[in-house]
Amino acid sequence: MESAFGRFHLDVSADGDVVRVRSFLDVSRSRIGPDEYPRFRAFLGEIDAVLQARLVVGPGEAGS
Repeated sequence: MESAFGRFHLDVSADGDVVRVRSFLDVSRSRIGPDEYPRFRAFLGEIDAVLQARLVVGPGEAGS
């Protein structure tokens, strides 16, 4: 996800019985003006919603 304020990326990978979740947040601005704050807060809210999603792990396919 990208916005004028930065980028966020969530990477989920599985290797055997190990699940790795990595998140990357790059905030590209050091200052947010008062008039921009609602949009910045919405950007962070979208990231928060992604991070709150549940990871459900179940049995893999036969032969995997």
